Amino acid sequence: MQKKKLSQSGITLIALIITIIVMLILVAVTVKVAIDSGLFGHAKKATDDWKAAEEQEKSIGSDNYINDTVNHYTNENSNVEYTVPIGLKATYGDLLSSVVLPDGFTFENIEDNTTVGNAGRNKFTVSYTSADNKTARGIEVEIEVEKAVPEYTVPEKFEITYGTVLSEIELPEGFSIENSTGLSTNVGTYTLTLTYTPNDTNNYKIVNGIEVLLVINRPSVTL
Repeated sequence: MQKKKLSQSGITLIALIITIIVMLILVAVTVKVAIDSGLFGHAKKATDDWKAAEEQEKSIGSDNYINDTVNHYTNENSNVEYTVPIGLKATYGDLLSSVVLPDGFTFENIEDNTTVGNAGRNKFTVSYTSADNKTARGIEVEIEVEKAVPEYTVPEKFEITYGTVLSEIELPEGFSIENSTGLSTNVGTYTLTLTYTPNDTNNYKIVNGIEVLLVINRPSVTL
């Protein structure tokens, strides 16, 4: 039996279907590559950022928006020349506001009662404003905080009776005898040297050489 030949229109239709299938395959491959590379995500983010900037400009006005951009740019530390302050000193208990900074520098985010912290080397943040009104923020400085002299009350004098051992003298809390060795214990008046040791020796100094009178009286005579 003789096979029928395809008509010209049938061939054209088949070719068209094949072309469409090939194009669909190419489109699918292209979309997958775009998704894998994050192209759509970047495009969406760029669009969202543009819309957000546009809304901000509308809400605050174009002039204010431009000024804010300029101020933000001039606040970058890289645009301001300054020398970080060194050699800053304070004493335990001092307020941070009492520390003298070079011209143009100010401490950041401090309150009226902010102190310099414990004795040692402590770090704080300052800002610098130049003569042309450019500001650098977040500059770290170091303050050397020294121990403070503790408060104490010096005893007026001690009176003991001849023959009393010096170690038996009742001293106020924190005091100790510094020069007990070799001190005469005869009747008379002497200078006794004391040392005061505070409870918090991390932040307060130990005080030496505190002089008080020591009176050694004659013992009473029993007849």
